[in-house]
Amino acid sequence: MDREPYKMAKKYSLLNYEWDYSMDSYDGRPRMTGKRKSAKRNADIIVSAKSEMDCLHQVSTLSDFFDADVLAGMSGRLYVGSGYLRCFIAKNNTSDKYLETRKMLVEVEILPDGEDWIYESKYIFQPQETSGSGNNMDYPHDYPFDYYNGMSSRILLNEAISDADFEMVVYGPCENPEILIGSHKYHVNCQLETGEYLVINSLSKKIYKVKNDGEQVNQYNLQDRDWYVFQKVASGSHSVSWSGLFGFDITMYERRSEPKWT
Repeated sequence: MDREPYKMAKKYSLLNYEWDYSMDSYDGRPRMTGKRKSAKRNADIIVSAKSEMDCLHQVSTLSDFFDADVLAGMSGRLYVGSGYLRCFIAKNNTSDKYLETRKMLVEVEILPDGEDWIYESKYIFQPQETSGSGNNMDYPHDYPFDYYNGMSSRILLNEAISDADFEMVVYGPCENPEILIGSHKYHVNCQLETGEYLVINSLSKKIYKVKNDGEQVNQYNLQDRDWYVFQKVASGSHSVSWSGLFGFDITMYERRSEPKWT
């Protein structure tokens, strides 16, 4: 909503937010719940076009997008820059007062589906042909994580101030893929053929394999129970190690109270 043909007016409540809290009955101090209050928001959208007819067409297209989400029962994404808010458009008032100037004003009421503005950061890790065998190194004493021999290593950066949810996609062919982020292991005891891929999503708490014919096969019971496979990625820089025999992507989801201003 920050580029043609749709731009927000300067005065709106879309970016407002409020943390939920309670007042302690003993000392009168506020107690923050760590959650934001869910509330309807408002925004004015200015639709611009090259002609009056095109302006009307752009307004109709915008309305169709809004209604499609409501009818499907699935929230859409409202983008400001590269960040988005999941929401429904619950109310739409359109004025043709400025149509002669090839502009129209659309006043919308926004119902957030979750209070966070989300920013996605995708990291791509290619297979490394020169990697070693990737066998674990055994030590006489127990360590909270494994040491790896001949592993590929990269850096993963979570620039958010809080832990980030993620979606990890591992591409076949490979067997029992395991990835070490910092000192935490993500490991699923499954086999992937060429063209197949494995999805681990910490938001939905789902693990599934997508076969070459598009069939999704639940792999939840194949996770390594010694390590929490949905562990969020902590804020900061982390080394990433794996056998190098397969490729994978990691998309992290940064959650913010309001969009980034820069």
